[in-house]
Amino acid sequence: MLVSGLASFRGTNQHRVKRSLKFYGITAEVLLLGVVLSLMTAPIAVAQNVFRVRIDTVTAKAGDTVTVNVYYTLASMHTHSLNGYVARFSYDTNLLWIAGYITDSTTASNGFPVSVSHLGIATSQQGQEINLAKPVLFRMRVVLRSALADTGWIHWNPDFAMFESTTGVDSVVQQDGWVRTATASGHTVLTTPAVKIAGKSNGYVPDSVQFDLPMMISDIRDANVRSARLSFVFDSSRLRFDSATSKSGTATINSIERRGDTARIVFSGNYQGMMVGGDTLVVLHFVAFVGIDTECVTLSNPLWEPLNSDALTGSTAFTFDSICLYGSYGTAEVDRGAALRAMQAFPNPARDLVVICGMDAARLQVFDQLGRCVLTEGRLADAIWQIPAVIPDGVYTIIAQGTRGAARAEIVIKR
Repeated sequence: MLVSGLASFRGTNQHRVKRSLKFYGITAEVLLLGVVLSLMTAPIAVAQNVFRVRIDTVTAKAGDTVTVNVYYTLASMHTHSLNGYVARFSYDTNLLWIAGYITDSTTASNGFPVSVSHLGIATSQQGQEINLAKPVLFRMRVVLRSALADTGWIHWNPDFAMFESTTGVDSVVQQDGWVRTATASGHTVLTTPAVKIAGKSNGYVPDSVQFDLPMMISDIRDANVRSARLSFVFDSSRLRFDSATSKSGTATINSIERRGDTARIVFSGNYQGMMVGGDTLVVLHFVAFVGIDTECVTLSNPLWEPLNSDALTGSTAFTFDSICLYGSYGTAEVDRGAALRAMQAFPNPARDLVVICGMDAARLQVFDQLGRCVLTEGRLADAIWQIPAVIPDGVYTIIAQGTRGAARAEIVIKR
């Protein structure tokens, strides 16, 4: 009875399902066929040939010549024909250089002709595969500069494919290598803290707020640095670099040079002619131009260069935090509540350029009739503003700020 009941239930439901499926224009038989086909066409993992190659890491003394192995592994899942390869490198020639290559007792020692340059090595032999039973692809002889006191990197050059497309290699995974000394006395760390600056602007003239930015340097007493140069780039539309003060116990500032938005400071050591570090290296004095919005900038393109030839050089880490300008509406500090004086600007209307009279314009801002700042420029050459083509015709207010204060003029642009 149970069996007959199940049969009756199965038959009834099969009829209902088939009738329901017919309502959508298909039948159960089509549905079952689709299930079978989907199982038959389930995705299958595609076989890959992955070539992994890495440069060894070697510890040596400055001035030594060391042998660096280049290893490889090949994960092979289908046919391949590795009948040659190209390996190109880049490295810091101030710290090391590749003096040559060794192919004896390596993968490339099967009688393959080898082409060598200071930038890399290449080998090729049609109809013959390189010896994949040996784990070393080739060796390089690396000469360490006597000034190396930390780490010298050797990078793969990704602009040159290691294998031709016909070799059957699907992907190449390349790992850079380095040569390092036992100590890191030449390693330098320069840091600046986060700075928050508040100001008020009337929408036309930014608030000029002075602030100091200390820059710390790590302990470099073992690097034998007697003189060094620090350079960095600042956002001249938001910051003006005025001067710098050194810490007497760390270094003395020999010179300060400003070119556009780039500053260069040369130091000499104070401790028996050496720079010891581990303290504030310099305090940078800036003026921030704070508008009505909040903006964050940071120093960029930093460079630390020991200048005496016997200094130990190594990598330098820069951790410069943000300089955030918090602006709001109000009376700008730059005009101290007084109305901006008028300045002469001609021709008016202007088409290509505007000559500003009586102003050593260190900074120029251009506002449209809605009070929006449409352009900010740094120091003008010969007090001449070249009107960019992107500024459409119309009436504008230009604010020039110099050492003698700020002034404004109305100008009509008509081309």
